[in-house]
Amino acid sequence: MAQGLYPIRPITIIVPAPPGGNLDIVARIYGAALAKTLNQTVVIENKAGASTNIGTGFVARSTPDGYTLLFAGAELTVNEYLYKLPFNPRTALIPITLAVETPIYLIVRKDLAVNSVAELIAMAKASPGKLTYSSAGVGSPPNLSAELFKSTTSTSILHVPYQGAAQGLLDVIAGRIDVMFPSKPLGQQYVISGKIKLLASTSERRLASEPNLPSIAETVPGFNVRSWAGLVVPEGTPKSIIDTLVNASQTVLNDKSVVNKLQELGLEVINGNAQDASLLLTTERAKWAEMVKRGQMKASE
Repeated sequence: MAQGLYPIRPITIIVPAPPGGNLDIVARIYGAALAKTLNQTVVIENKAGASTNIGTGFVARSTPDGYTLLFAGAELTVNEYLYKLPFNPRTALIPITLAVETPIYLIVRKDLAVNSVAELIAMAKASPGKLTYSSAGVGSPPNLSAELFKSTTSTSILHVPYQGAAQGLLDVIAGRIDVMFPSKPLGQQYVISGKIKLLASTSERRLASEPNLPSIAETVPGFNVRSWAGLVVPEGTPKSIIDTLVNASQTVLNDKSVVNKLQELGLEVINGNAQDASLLLTTERAKWAEMVKRGQMKASE
């Protein structure tokens, strides 16, 4: 292959999560714009399972030629502590750009008799283990948020994992699950329609887009969970290809139509470079490693 001609055939972006979730939504918007920027077909392929490890491992073992990429999220910073992986995500995969940061909601079923974070904590303490929360599996942003919430509030809430966040949210809407920490893009339409009750966000401060929505940190000082998404390539990918993808990503994430589309979903466009991505992964890995070390997260859940 003549690297200077890259890309000369379709590119596949692997999304290691089911269709309909936040990672999938962002990847499809990003992929469509990347296709126009590179003047080449970009195919989004979902390879879900084992808390994103199936799709992530597939990319880690793929040929590093720029034609199989990974759209990764927070699981990339925690799964190495929860599972015995057949690959080392620190060395097998290279983050090349951050695309977005996603606000995370704390929501409850609409008929649960709480209207604030403090009331939820009180209910959970009054009946340990009675309340349930759904997630897209151990290591997913909803799970990370819930486990940090339980740890910092000394509460017991039963984890009910699902194959994807969308399925878990549907059971909150149906009243079968009490609590969830969905992404804003996934949850906001159901908040607006009144099908779920919104209590707070997981961000360190109130969201600029929703100044009237409290952050959990206002009740639980120091609480902060970040959900992010970005592009990752297999180790060994030629620098010329990485440079092409970095430049194309910057073009995509500076496109006003793309930015508007992402912001309408409640996403914050980061457009971070490889150094930004590496720093984020280092910081987040240290945070979740400590949680796992203290025994507050287990892959067997």
